[in-house]
Amino acid sequence: GERLGVSQMHVSRLISRLLGRLREGMLSTS
Repeated sequence: GERLGVSQMHVSRLISRLLGRLREGMLSTS
């Protein structure tokens, strides 16, 4: 259970970073 919780946190952080990069790219291109 603990491992799953940690993995979920890492995944959420990775997703947030990816979304941030995508947003920056969209703003820069536009």
